[in-house]
Amino acid sequence: MQVVFSYTDWIASYPQFSATVTTAPQALGYFNTACLYCSNNDGNATGGAGYPLGYSGVPIIPYDTTVNPPITDRLQILYLLTAHVAQLTVGCVIAGVIVPPGPLVGRVNSATQGSVTVQADVGNVPLGAAWFYQTQFGMTAWGAMAPYRTARYRANPGRFAQIPGGAWPTGIAPFGSPFGGPPAGCGGWNG
Repeated sequence: MQVVFSYTDWIASYPQFSATVTTAPQALGYFNTACLYCSNNDGNATGGAGYPLGYSGVPIIPYDTTVNPPITDRLQILYLLTAHVAQLTVGCVIAGVIVPPGPLVGRVNSATQGSVTVQADVGNVPLGAAWFYQTQFGMTAWGAMAPYRTARYRANPGRFAQIPGGAWPTGIAPFGSPFGGPPAGCGGWNG
């Protein structure tokens, strides 16, 4: 099940964008950009487009509204990332003032007044997090995705593939020589 973007729901959750993201197509464009950073696919067990062959079919971030209570992690993260992209692109309204997207990334770590000099630093952030740390929405999404950024272990199926019937076709060895022996230079099957 994929998240279907609803401009009405998104703008209700993020009213600070009501003056800068004024149309559903504009917001949908930001949502589609957010989907580049957080997949909105459920998986594909057959290794279809964009998936490695043998992919488990388990979505990285769950979303299922058919269970009770509904699992909406992906919806919340995608809406946060949509707000993040909107903030970076057009800004938002805070306390009645339109705040344009800033050219600085990170916190100001040095400033001078004469001849105006400002330096910004992202700081010591995890690898890959700098883009997310540009807005409060991105930082929140980064934190929400933490449980899904862990490594997934997939057991090695073994040295040799399983062949139906348990025998290799005539003339084809598991590896190496067409006669079934080990490749030249090996000390034997276990060598």
